[in-house]
Amino acid sequence: MLQSLGVSLKAETLYRAALQHHHHGVSALTTTTGLTETEGRTALDELAELALLKPSAQVDGKLRPVSPDVGLAKLLASAEAQVALQQAKMKQARAETAAITADHQRA
Repeated sequence: MLQSLGVSLKAETLYRAALQHHHHGVSALTTTTGLTETEGRTALDELAELALLKPSAQVDGKLRPVSPDVGLAKLLASAEAQVALQQAKMKQARAETAAITADHQRA
């Protein structure tokens, strides 16, 4: 579901588990999700890179999931901005195509 926002399926699985079991460590989360520890650590790295996990203020060295209404909203806004940029490029390409067509028809 979140792949369109740049989140892999394994990272999404781990994120959802972390939201439900925020007190679990890496080992418990990987067991809960069925991921290997290596897959879990890779997914955690991905989630941290996407700002869906952040360091805990209470426990040193522990990561906690960012609330979806904040973290996913940022990813969605970024994806929407990319779509808007692509649409602007297509609008420009359409205008250039029309200009080339008009020049060709005049020739």
